[in-house]
Amino acid sequence: MSTSAMYLCVANQHISKIPKTKNRGIITKKELAGQTVLILELIYGVKNRKPVDIISIRFERKTFDENGACNLRLTREERKRMYEYIFDTLNLPLPKAHEYPNKTEIITIKNYLNSKYPALLKNEPLAIEYAIIDSKELFKQQVRNFKKSHQQKCEK
Repeated sequence: MSTSAMYLCVANQHISKIPKTKNRGIITKKELAGQTVLILELIYGVKNRKPVDIISIRFERKTFDENGACNLRLTREERKRMYEYIFDTLNLPLPKAHEYPNKTEIITIKNYLNSKYPALLKNEPLAIEYAIIDSKELFKQQVRNFKKSHQQKCEK
C-alpha cells in the first residue's frame, strides 16, 4: 500500500479540492478573495489507486488575499519556530494554537468525503473527531514542554 495526500478548502459549507500545483504552495481561487478558510490536509493510504484509509488529518486556517491567492508554505517565522522547537530544548518558543473545524465544517467535510471517497470514513467514521482530540493533546504537550523549558532556564 502506498500513501498520498490531498488538500481541501472548506468555506461557507462548501469544499474545494486544492489541486496539486507547480506554483510551490501558492493556490488561487478568485471566489475566496479576502476570506479566511479552513484548509484540511489529508494523508491517506492507497490500494489499487483508490483511497482506502486515513493516516493523518491536519487543520489550518489560511486567508486568501484580495486577488484570491493563498500561500500554503511555511513562513520564515514559522520555519524558525519549528527549528527552535526541534533543536533548542532549553528555550522553546510559545507553541502556536492549533486550528480545529467547527461542527458545521465537520459535517461538510464528512459529507464530502462520503460522497467522493466513501472508503476513507468507512473503516474509521470518527477519524476527524480523533484527529481533533490528538491535536488538542499534542498542543497540551507542547505547552507543558514550553513551561518545563522555561522553568529549567530560570533555575540556571
